[in-house]
Amino acid sequence: MVHSAFNPLFLVHAFGAGNDEKIKDRRVCLGGGEQRMSEERSGSRIVTLVGMPFAKVGQEFIFLGGTRKCEDCRLRSTCLNLEEGRRYKVENVREGIKHECPLHEDGVCVVEVVEAEIEAALEARKAVEGSKIMFEIPSCDEWECDFYDLCHPVGLKNGDKCTILSVFDVNKTCPVRGNLLKKVLLKRNIGSRK
Repeated sequence: MVHSAFNPLFLVHAFGAGNDEKIKDRRVCLGGGEQRMSEERSGSRIVTLVGMPFAKVGQEFIFLGGTRKCEDCRLRSTCLNLEEGRRYKVENVREGIKHECPLHEDGVCVVEVVEAEIEAALEARKAVEGSKIMFEIPSCDEWECDFYDLCHPVGLKNGDKCTILSVFDVNKTCPVRGNLLKKVLLKRNIGSRK
């Protein structure tokens, strides 16, 4: 579904609540949060604005920044405070708080978000629940590999320090390096990136 307030300069990947099997393109402007950097580093919720159709608890999205229309908006400082390229999850919708937006004909709604947990692939020897790791994206162009999306997860960057929340019973031998990979669930340790 393409939102009617399409702007070709801005693309956000939105993930359905509880369903992140495949990325669905949503051409919408999802805003950033109104809060101090120290609060963001502590892992607290971030207050932000999203288009009305996306204001649902459990909705996940990748924040990719603003558009030219955002430059003169009075809500710019409230809207563009999330970190670009990060995956967020809506934790709470503040009912009754709605603002007009030049990109969303239905307006935007105030929500609280947190950085989402992300499924990824790690070397089996490093995949220990509770461990802290530095995430490294492998240099690989095996697009057809079943684990490609897990080895290159959207929302994580090279050098991110993460905690392994759980290890799944899903294995694959890497076709490039020959090492055994495991599927894991990661949470980025906010504020700890180099």
